[in-house]
Amino acid sequence: MAKTIEGDCKFPAFERVRVDYLFEGNARVSWMLHRHLVEPGPYVFQLQVGHTGSNLSTDWLDVGAPVIDTFFVIDPDKRLFGKSAELHYRVKLDTGLGNTYYSDPVDVLGDLDKRHWLQAEEITRKERLRHRVLTSPGGFLLIARRYGPPCSDCVDILTDEVTKTKCPNCFGIGYAGGYFPAIPDVFCDFSFSQAREHRNPNVGMEKQDITQGRFIAVPLVSDYDVWVNKTTDERFFIHGLGVEAAVRAVPVIYACQMRQAPFSDIIYTIKMPS
Repeated sequence: MAKTIEGDCKFPAFERVRVDYLFEGNARVSWMLHRHLVEPGPYVFQLQVGHTGSNLSTDWLDVGAPVIDTFFVIDPDKRLFGKSAELHYRVKLDTGLGNTYYSDPVDVLGDLDKRHWLQAEEITRKERLRHRVLTSPGGFLLIARRYGPPCSDCVDILTDEVTKTKCPNCFGIGYAGGYFPAIPDVFCDFSFSQAREHRNPNVGMEKQDITQGRFIAVPLVSDYDVWVNKTTDERFFIHGLGVEAAVRAVPVIYACQMRQAPFSDIIYTIKMPS
């Protein structure tokens, strides 16, 4: 029976995917298959592009037509504007047995030679081990939508402003759906919160809890994304992202500020996977 295998399975089909990115287009994506993949061909590859960096996301789009028995594809289109390089590529493989494999998503933040790529992989492995065994609770990551159709319930058609912060359709983000499906098994090492309670002339007494968080760089987190504590269901908005560790200017670990959402926030109505 044919099956679909995601990029983070125990025996992945792809050894490595590389991206040589040019912002004006003609980005080159190349890949190397795992030496233990011995299924018969033909091998049909489809390059895909997305913004969230998760194989569970719903925003992956095909780039060009499928190619057969090759090791690279050129993406001729300009895809990034502004200053945020949140673009990711992945490769879909269909084998002669009818099985489908997906590579792990790869960002466009920089390219490493094999030696430095192995160093980054080792830093990530040790950081993930530290998260799981020593310091960090498990959780879910909600990545905010930053493009797509505007919310039809709360976005003003003349000004494009969000008119309801508790909109059940976009959760105050302004785009339909609000957030992509939750990404499981995202660990966060966070410090004890620093609380500040004061009187706000607009809302009365206000308490701010600011926590320092630490994440592995894949998937990429950004401002206004939400991390959910798996055991307590506490939800934190991410702000002030900074690079904690990098290899040749390629981010490996991020640090950020995390502000706990009040329990009355509509973000708590989003259900997490069981």
